[in-house]
Amino acid sequence: MAQQQKAPPKSRWDPHTYLESCNERILAYLRSADDHPVYEAPTHFETHPSWPEDDLVRIRALQIPKLMTKVHERMPAPDMLLYRLGSLEFLDTEFTGRLRDLLDRSDHTVIVNASGTGKTRLLFEALSRRWGFYVTCAQDTYANPYGSHDLSYLISSLPSGMVPHCLRSDSRAAENSRKVDGNRLIIHRRLKHLVLARMMIFARFCQLFRDAGILPDVARRKWTLLQLRPHVAVRVDIFSNLVDMLGHIDEDVAAAEIMRLQAECFVQPQFIAVDEAQIASIGFKSYFATATMETSAPLLRELAMCFASSLPDSRVLLAGISVDMSVVEEAVRYSTTNIHQVTCLHSLGRFATIERTAAYLRHFLGDLSDVQCLEVFSRMRGRNRFMAVFVQHVLQAGLAQMTRVLDTLVYSLTGFTPKRVALYQSPWINYNTLITDNSLDDLENGLATQLRKALMRFAFGRTSTILRINNVYAVELGLALYITDDEVEVFEPLVFYRLVSWLQVTKVYSVDALLRRRLVDPTITTHNMGIAEGLRLYIASTFPAGGGVLDDYFHFEGPSPPFWKHHNARLVVYTRLHQNPFCAASSSNVLSATTPQDVLSWLSNNVEHPFLVTNWARGPDLLFFLDVHDVGPILSPTDRKALLAVLDDLPPVPLDVPQRQGEKILSARAYKFSILHVLSSAPAWKADKPYDPPVACLDLDALLLKDRPSELDYADVIDSVSEHDC
Repeated sequence: MAQQQKAPPKSRWDPHTYLESCNERILAYLRSADDHPVYEAPTHFETHPSWPEDDLVRIRALQIPKLMTKVHERMPAPDMLLYRLGSLEFLDTEFTGRLRDLLDRSDHTVIVNASGTGKTRLLFEALSRRWGFYVTCAQDTYANPYGSHDLSYLISSLPSGMVPHCLRSDSRAAENSRKVDGNRLIIHRRLKHLVLARMMIFARFCQLFRDAGILPDVARRKWTLLQLRPHVAVRVDIFSNLVDMLGHIDEDVAAAEIMRLQAECFVQPQFIAVDEAQIASIGFKSYFATATMETSAPLLRELAMCFASSLPDSRVLLAGISVDMSVVEEAVRYSTTNIHQVTCLHSLGRFATIERTAAYLRHFLGDLSDVQCLEVFSRMRGRNRFMAVFVQHVLQAGLAQMTRVLDTLVYSLTGFTPKRVALYQSPWINYNTLITDNSLDDLENGLATQLRKALMRFAFGRTSTILRINNVYAVELGLALYITDDEVEVFEPLVFYRLVSWLQVTKVYSVDALLRRRLVDPTITTHNMGIAEGLRLYIASTFPAGGGVLDDYFHFEGPSPPFWKHHNARLVVYTRLHQNPFCAASSSNVLSATTPQDVLSWLSNNVEHPFLVTNWARGPDLLFFLDVHDVGPILSPTDRKALLAVLDDLPPVPLDVPQRQGEKILSARAYKFSILHVLSSAPAWKADKPYDPPVACLDLDALLLKDRPSELDYADVIDSVSEHDC
């Protein structure tokens, strides 16, 4: 490893002199045996022992890189993102196929998925196998220690001379066009300086490794790490320094010099990888526009155009949580690149099986039990970063603190804690919540109700949710992961814990808030809002053991409403001799089913709860029995008009009040089925039309006079997670 040297003031150097001065440091780095400092696990962490000697030897043998940030100067941490660089398939057997999918393409590629899914690591692995350039738009240099600051500095500060435009179709259109052209010249000049600096250092690096007789594969790994951690490799950000020294060079001169260096270099960069590209997607929109001046365009357009034109035979790889394909395609179309197609890549892998999770955990942490692996999987499964961050902190604190680390991480990200152990309070394990309650309340275009519905599906149906509407937005917020170009999946336990925390406090998307909104505006559809799932608690509190009058909460439809609408009713148990096969959580007021057999089992056994039939293809039904005074048990499904053919053994419900003639009670006319259809948000049909069986509409005003129920507790999601994993 190169010895630390104090860099001379940049004002003393011209670009070529400065590059010459870096020769010795680059050559020393090329010849060094170590690519990076290695993490040493501590014997103690805070006030408790962390790892015994045998484990310390095992962890040391893994040769995990040390995380090099100012945040971790006092508390060393393993760098999980650089571990096994160049051989990630050792930890993920499916990675080879994903990497080949990226490397075998010949077009410009946009890599998009949620934060923490593995985009950055995929770029690192591509760089370790192919010669290329790596730049990042990341602004937080404390939390993100990877890459030079050259592009970050350019994005964070407005270059001198740039002026905002205002797109107009009147006489000022020409003036605005001149503004955009001027801004474009300024930013392209700065970007060409960046590419030139990178090409100058690359050409010098290639010359040095060839003259030193270093194998190309070894040199390529060194080149990758030099770009990812220049301060560690040569103790200075040579890329950013050189960009600053090139500031006086015109764009045309820079472009010509790039071409000359490419022609002379015996190695060619196959791509330029741009990380955290979503930052360039939202910046400088008031300064740039499309080629036709019809709409504004972000800095990303100019960045993609300039990089594609500067290296016309090299691919541009753009990675981020949200990248507008149309912007990139338009930029490529107006560039001078020799590569004209743009494709998108989403498949980045996930911790989707207990087998892969157990293998990953045991590789780093030793002999974990099956129970321990299952517990971690049930909380942290999903995107790669969740599992990597968990392992990072257990390596620091020790295996005995695994539960404490797990609970602290879950609480920090979601607000939920099982209250099993005292949580860590130290800043080393302090993360922002996945998304705030206010941000969820402020969501537009129906995404909040989609997320509410997804939570209900998971809690009561033990199933994930596929979104095809608002899919890009859900990924950008980190609440869903892409599974195809047009579909995203909401499935991670940590996301559901966060949604439970939100649903417990929201005054915008709770069931009572949605019902009140429906009362104000009857045109609002409630079909996909999870209303039926929320109503179960109102039903449970409306018809308790003491009962409640039906007419107080139901509006009965038709010209001849049943006489028993004025009777008292209570939620009851319809008893058979068999034991109830369902084990509801103590906090739950509802049982759920996903198969017809589940429904039959519920009907033939002790029915102590409202019952949600999670037939998600056509919407859920909420079933419950009411024991109506002087009438008997009635099965009541809410929210949908659904008949069940399993009620033959229930006595028919009378239409008329029973009449007595002498000592004999005359047979009363009866409804065909012992069913009362209860509709939550729509009238049955024409009020003058008789019907059989009876239909009623919920009196939402009456229901909403009751205290607001707590719709879900964490236990509902935890039980669903456990059942899903088993």
